[in-house]
Amino acid sequence: MPRQFRSLVIPFLTIAIGCMTFSASAIEWFEAGAFEAEALHAPSKPSDNSTRHWIDFQKPADAEQLIGPEGSQLVPENPKFTSQWIFSEGVLTASPKWDSVVTPESYKDFVLHIEFNVNEAGNVERERNGNSGLYLQLRYELQILNSHPVPFEDYTKTDCGCIYGIKKPDQVACLPAGQWQSFDVAFRAARFHDGKKSENARITVYQNQKLIHDDFVLPRHTGAGKKEGPDSMPIKLQGHHNQVQFRNFWIKEIL
Repeated sequence: MPRQFRSLVIPFLTIAIGCMTFSASAIEWFEAGAFEAEALHAPSKPSDNSTRHWIDFQKPADAEQLIGPEGSQLVPENPKFTSQWIFSEGVLTASPKWDSVVTPESYKDFVLHIEFNVNEAGNVERERNGNSGLYLQLRYELQILNSHPVPFEDYTKTDCGCIYGIKKPDQVACLPAGQWQSFDVAFRAARFHDGKKSENARITVYQNQKLIHDDFVLPRHTGAGKKEGPDSMPIKLQGHHNQVQFRNFWIKEIL
């Protein structure tokens, strides 16, 4: 190359290379910035243990129907006593006494749907009015009660929709006595390792399709519930001197 052109070419190449270097750096900076922005704004991925996205309000084709038009599969909790629960025309009515019914099978992780209708017991103590309970694994009670007139600020951990004695619902979703209501529940059982609890149970609940417990971590069993353990257990409907009615109860195990 003639000498007179070298002084022109070399600066040109330097400028070109500098531009390429700047461009590459800018691209890397932009891509890194875009990635960080995406990471900041992307929705967090739910944990594998979360129950938050298990409920879609659709009955799975392979769900087990526990109470339906054809009958009820539930059996007396204590076979030594004659059950006073009555099934008629798709509805199971609780005993007027103190006896409960349970599912014949045991469950670990599951989604379930159940519809209930609380009674109006008249001028009685608050917790004696339309009282029953849905016991998950016989351990954790989701309270059923005639709590419709109670404002949220007066709600207690024993009103309808509460995890009995542990947590109030996040919002009031009750309907008056005489109207059918529903619970949709996603439950993940506690985990045990070498005889010790390694993970707490978790629960998501909708009452009348309103979210009342959002993947709540259950620290222990509730009041009269069985001791926590690694074994699967049945579901119980509590008899509590109130003739609460139940229908359209189905369950689907999560394997």
